[in-house]
Amino acid sequence: LWYQYDTDGSGYIEADELKNFLRDLLQEASKSQEVTEDKLIEYTDTMLQVFDANKDGKLQLSEMAKLLPVKENFLTRQVFKESNNLTKEDIEKVFSLYDRDNSGEIENEELSGFLKDLLELV
Repeated sequence: LWYQYDTDGSGYIEADELKNFLRDLLQEASKSQEVTEDKLIEYTDTMLQVFDANKDGKLQLSEMAKLLPVKENFLTRQVFKESNNLTKEDIEKVFSLYDRDNSGEIENEELSGFLKDLLELV
């Protein structure tokens, strides 16, 4: 998803790229309505104000990840309730679900999502 909208390959989603992302997202959500260019610009500016933590006018992956929250607490799956049956593959599978940028590390918002899910179990 990231690379689809980072069209210049800069590693960031600039305002125009974010506008394209929002256009596609809104068209998918409301198939019957066309979103005006003025509305897209307004939405893009709002998204940058809310999610651009370092205020550089573009979103990096960690900032963009806040737009796409983890939909399921993977730690509540049955395999974890039967902890004596956990395998290395089970752990790797769950790790990959939280490692949303496929960096091989759980960092920033990924870690926040993992910890949030973990705390829900307590």
